[in-house]
Amino acid sequence: MMVTWNHATCFTLPRKLLAEEFFTNLQVHEDVTEAQLTQLKELLDDPDGNTPGGKRSSGASEGGSNKKAKADITKGMNDSELALYEKYRSFTLEGLKDFMRWNKQPIAGTKPELIIRCIDGELHGAIPSCPEPGCKGKLRLDNGKVSCGGAYNEELGSFLRCYYSAQASSITRLPWKESKPTEEEVLEGTTFSASVNQDAAKDLFAGLDLTTLTDRREAVHRFLAVVRSEGINVGSDDNEAKIKIGTLMMSNNTLGPEELLCLAESKYGTVKSSKAKLKMASTGTVCEGNEGIVLALTKLSQAYFKSGNANAGNTYRKASSAVRSCPELILSGKRVSKGKDKLDGIGAKCGEYIDEFLATGTIAKIAEKM
Repeated sequence: MMVTWNHATCFTLPRKLLAEEFFTNLQVHEDVTEAQLTQLKELLDDPDGNTPGGKRSSGASEGGSNKKAKADITKGMNDSELALYEKYRSFTLEGLKDFMRWNKQPIAGTKPELIIRCIDGELHGAIPSCPEPGCKGKLRLDNGKVSCGGAYNEELGSFLRCYYSAQASSITRLPWKESKPTEEEVLEGTTFSASVNQDAAKDLFAGLDLTTLTDRREAVHRFLAVVRSEGINVGSDDNEAKIKIGTLMMSNNTLGPEELLCLAESKYGTVKSSKAKLKMASTGTVCEGNEGIVLALTKLSQAYFKSGNANAGNTYRKASSAVRSCPELILSGKRVSKGKDKLDGIGAKCGEYIDEFLATGTIAKIAEKM
């Protein structure tokens, strides 16, 4: 017969087994006294508020545990935060996730974590998306800092890691929404470029019954032609472009063709604006003099991603983020790639590219990879 030994406080009775039945058949060592056996029974009956079978008893024990959990999450909160805590703790986990969706915040996390995000959002505003060029990932708040882990890039068809990090006080918060945004609010929150010619899409779907498959395909065909004529960057592959346009139209089936055209430009940009975006000032660069290096390394990263080398793409994306956060003007790539002044994420090769940019104003590898 196999004999096993268990510490009393670590042992739970098997399910559906009563304590009296268990002790009737229990075999103990001859040195165990009646007093010790009684103590063992008490431990198994109620080890710190647990009933036999590992189920927590109701009443004072459970109430005490809940009070302790509440004390842990509310520790250090002021009166305003405590009032909001009472407000949001009444929601279910799914209800709290709705607040995250309405405000475009990360939905992953435990209920206490989501409550903290809701409190922060209502007091200070919703956290915007990542400002890193080409990212648009969701920023996460932790100990007064915001950071981004990356996002899926539809154009490249892969997940791009992001190394953006900044003080939470440096970002501009957005209005906090306490209900699902209406279609009008969604449109108001969408930035439409003035360069698109909305008249090009006027009456584009006239004569079509968009409830039928044949006419929906015709609508996609017409809309794609207008999108390309306006220089919107949906790519050269017809099948991929049709999927993009079809998805856009289905997801926004209450919008007219003019509004859809504006939305397409906002989502995909134009061929002309793709290069212009890289020339824009990078809002997150700590030292303005390092703007050129940041944008050059960003272009190099994108070139590697487009060529299929995700490892190198991530390497130079991280390097770009490191230069962005550097408070001092960089005058030598070699200096920041090794020694006491080395920046995290800048290796020897990256240092050479920085020196090349400082000397010539460009990085030849970008054109080679593009």
